[in-house]
Amino acid sequence: MFQPHFQPKYFLTLYYFVVQMDDCINAGYANYAFRSTPFVRIYEMCSRGVGSIQRNLIWNMFKQQLLPVPTKEEQVRISEYLDDKCSKVDRLVEAKTKEVQLLKELRERVIADAVTGGYSPLNSKEYEDFRIAHS
Repeated sequence: MFQPHFQPKYFLTLYYFVVQMDDCINAGYANYAFRSTPFVRIYEMCSRGVGSIQRNLIWNMFKQQLLPVPTKEEQVRISEYLDDKCSKVDRLVEAKTKEVQLLKELRERVIADAVTGGYSPLNSKEYEDFRIAHS
């Protein structure tokens, strides 16, 4: 277990700390670890405030928290694995977002055509081509 021994180096405002990590933590690993659900719960436990948007970190409480730190090599492997998986998920989300946008455009065209000209989407070559391409 690693217990942070860093102290705030700079005060930006009353609500922000800038800290320097020890050399035993890989930056990529730290990025994922510090944004993970368990670590966010630590932030919440060590802070006070109204709601979840503006919270004041209680530094003396926060600096006593322990963070499991694997070897530097394992941190690099974890970070690279997560980079790869997150990149794949991001590409899938982008593709599905484009597909949803195309479906919304098709819906708008079908509605407009039906309202303005008695158009039946079931008899439309454009609709059939789109349905086949995205099934």
